Amino acid sequence: MWMPDPRLEIEIKLIPDGAESSARLPSVLRELRVAAEAHGLKRVEDTYLDTASWDMYQSGFACRLRRTGTTAVLTLKALRPIQESLAQREELEEELPDAPLDPTQLRPRRLQSFLEERTKGKPLRVLFRLAQEREVWQVRGHGFEAELSMDRCHFHTPKGAHEEREVELELSDGAPAALRAFAARLVRLTGWRPGGASKFQRGLELAGLAPPALPGGSQPGVVP
Repeated sequence: MWMPDPRLEIEIKLIPDGAESSARLPSVLRELRVAAEAHGLKRVEDTYLDTASWDMYQSGFACRLRRTGTTAVLTLKALRPIQESLAQREELEEELPDAPLDPTQLRPRRLQSFLEERTKGKPLRVLFRLAQEREVWQVRGHGFEAELSMDRCHFHTPKGAHEEREVELELSDGAPAALRAFAARLVRLTGWRPGGASKFQRGLELAGLAPPALPGGSQPGVVP
């Protein structure tokens, strides 16, 4: 089955206590003796989609349309379980310069065949929406470089609105083990908790949506 060249996303999620301010983070990073460069505040709006019969999910992918200012990017993320706090998953991306206002009508160019193959040509529907305010740093430590973002997440579902906060560490360069070691030191110093669910999983829970079980009870993953 044909698939465009994927990018491997490697990240760790942490849950801060309550409405903890990012103002504390620079001193924390100094204490951990890592170099950090602030990249400011980013606002993104995500829409997660699937068919009424969950064909994307059943094929092992989450479908997300992200808008950042005037830029729209379609991302198809492989659904992989988190192992020892580390998420590793393939993802396919395409920037959509002419993305429609209605996300269910999106028509990518490079990923169109891949998308149609998995949706079986069925129309998409909106599962939930997620607006985020992300305070971003680029962090460099022993054996790794990563983007660290403190995210204020606003989930919008048919059941209402819900706000949560989380910290993401996404590996840019280096070894996953080095990122995991840094995250463990961050947890010990701050008291933050490891996060066990992706934003996609959390959004489905808040929306009260339960995808059907896969044949044999297997975990969703990339279809070979």
